[in-house]
Amino acid sequence: MDLILRLEQKYIGATAPLCEALESCRKLERVFVHSSSNDRPLEPPGFLKLMATSKHLFVLYLILGSATKSSCLELRKRLELLYAERRPALSVVIQTSIDADVVQFHSIHYRDMVVFAPQVCAYPCFPNPN
Repeated sequence: MDLILRLEQKYIGATAPLCEALESCRKLERVFVHSSSNDRPLEPPGFLKLMATSKHLFVLYLILGSATKSSCLELRKRLELLYAERRPALSVVIQTSIDADVVQFHSIHYRDMVVFAPQVCAYPCFPNPN
């Protein structure tokens, strides 16, 4: 079972309490947080602790409008350095806007979490009664 959190909210505020709450979700695998108009800066310690406690977490996508590009890059590189070896499927994208660089997203995660278009069946499962 794939345990996913997709949160899209303007003005999400401080991310540390969110990370603290997510730490209790030990089997969480994929997280996408999008706050385009956030008024609080990126808080790396919360996300570092979340990754440390959530051993199954291998996808972390953060789009935080209030973050700086340098803080996004610094946190992404730090997480990759700490966890890439132990989690081979690790995918970390941290950006200031969703339009910044789509190339960084793995296609399956991008479709499922960012575009929010998961597909169970590409063809109609039932015949059209008309």
